[in-house]
Amino acid sequence: MEENGGKHATTSDGIHGNGTTVQQKYLYTKSDHGPYRVYVELTDKTNKINKFTMGAWLRKLGKYRRSVTEMKYLGRNEMIVFMSFMTAANAMVDDENLLEAGYKAYIPRHLVCISGVLAGIPTDITEDEILNDIESPAPVMSVFRLSRFVDGLRQPSNRQYRTRFPILLLTARAVHYECLPYPGTSVCKIDFISYHPGDQISFPTGFQHYQFSSPRSIKKDASSYVATFDEELYEAMHRPSSIEMRNIGLNRLTLPSGLLLGDFAENGLASINVSHGRNYQIAYLDLEINNLKDIDFLSSLVNLEVLHLGRNYIESIPRSAITPLKKLKYLYLQFNFIETIPWNDLAPSLIHLDCYSGEIRSVVFINISLPSLEYLNLQHNELSEINVTELLRAAPNLKEVHLENVEIHITRMLEIHAELELNNISYVDPFRHDTCPISDKKCFQDEENPSISTGKALLLSTVVVLTAGLFMYITVVVFKQMHR
Repeated sequence: MEENGGKHATTSDGIHGNGTTVQQKYLYTKSDHGPYRVYVELTDKTNKINKFTMGAWLRKLGKYRRSVTEMKYLGRNEMIVFMSFMTAANAMVDDENLLEAGYKAYIPRHLVCISGVLAGIPTDITEDEILNDIESPAPVMSVFRLSRFVDGLRQPSNRQYRTRFPILLLTARAVHYECLPYPGTSVCKIDFISYHPGDQISFPTGFQHYQFSSPRSIKKDASSYVATFDEELYEAMHRPSSIEMRNIGLNRLTLPSGLLLGDFAENGLASINVSHGRNYQIAYLDLEINNLKDIDFLSSLVNLEVLHLGRNYIESIPRSAITPLKKLKYLYLQFNFIETIPWNDLAPSLIHLDCYSGEIRSVVFINISLPSLEYLNLQHNELSEINVTELLRAAPNLKEVHLENVEIHITRMLEIHAELELNNISYVDPFRHDTCPISDKKCFQDEENPSISTGKALLLSTVVVLTAGLFMYITVVVFKQMHR
C-alpha cells in the first residue's frame, strides 16, 4: 500500500495542478473506520456480474475469506464488497488474480476524501503554491480553479478553488453505557458499543468482568465496533480484571498491564502493543482468528497460563517469545503456517499443546523434557514419521495424542497405534469401523464412521423386510384391480 504524507491515495482519478487528468487509485488508511467498501466491476461490460461467483472466488483466497461481510449489487456489472479489515480491502485494489479473472476493484474517491471551496484567493497565487504552502489539519490532495460561463464560454473563476481532503473524524462523542440485566453481580454484559479514540464514554462502576457483543435483535446500530482498545477505554471501564471483546472490528490493541483475562478473538489484530519492562498480570489470552504474524510481544506476558493463537498467519515461534512463558499450561496453535516447534523452549508446566493443521515437517523428541504434557495434537501437518518411543520418553505423562498425517503410510500409522495402545495412550483410530473395545487400552471411534449396535442392526433389517413385503402386497392388489 502506498502512502504519501498520510494521504489516502497514490494519485487517483483526479486533476493535478496543471489541469491534466490522471488515473488514480485510493486506499484506506488507519484514520478510516470500517466496514471498508470496495467496488468491483466486470471488465467485460457485456456480461452480468454475479455475487455468488464473486463470493466463491474470494473464498479461495485466505486473505479475503474472513474479511468479507456482505455483497450488494450496484447494477448489471458492478457490486460493492463490504470488508471488515482495511488491509484486505486495499489488497483487492491491486490484486492481479482479480484482474486475470475479469474483474476490476477500486475504492471510490468519495469514500476516503471530501471536497471544499477556498474563496478569496488572489489570481496571482498559483495552484502549485496552494498545494505546497497551505496549512490544513488534513493534507490537501488536489486543487483546481473553479470556472464559470461568461457569454456562453467557460472561464476560470478569479477567486475560488476547489480542494480535496482526506476524510477525518474530528468530532468526539459523549456516551454512557449501561449493563444488561444479568444474575452475576460482577459481570457487565453490553450488547452494543461504538468507540473511537477521543470519545468521552463511561461505564457503571463495581464490575470486574466486561462482555461486549452485538445485539441479538435487529437494531439501528447493527453491530458493535471498537477499532482501537487503548488505555483511555480501559480507564473508562474502571480497570476491570476480565474483558471479552469478540468480533467487534478491533484492529489496534494496547494490552493493559492489570488485565488478568482478555478475549479478543475474531477481530482484525495484526499486532499487540505492549511496553517492555511492565509487569503484565494476564494469565488467559485469546487471540484466535486474527491477522497475527509476529508474536514477539509474548515475551512480556510472563504470567500467561492459557494462550489461544489458532487461525492466524503465524509462520514461526521465536525462542525469545516463548522461552519467558514459564507458567504456560495450554497452548493452541491450530490452522497456522508453523513449520517447526521449539520443543526445548516450551515450559515444563505445559499440559496441552494443539498444533492441528499446520505445516510441521519433522519432530525430534530427543533430549526434550515435557513432564506435564497430557495432550498433544500434531494431526494434519506434513510429518512423514513420528518416533513414539522418543515421544513417550519426553512426555511420560501423556494421556491423549492425535498423530495422523497424510505423509505417514497407513502401515506405519497402524504400528504407531499399536505402540500407543501398549502404553495406554488414547488416540483417534480412523481405520477402525467396529466399536472400540472396553478395556484399559483406550481409543476413540472415528466420528465420521460410527458403528451400529447389533440390536439396532436387527431392528433396521426387520423394518426393511416388512417395508418390502408391504410394497409387494400393494403391487399385487393394484395389478388385480387393473385386470378385472
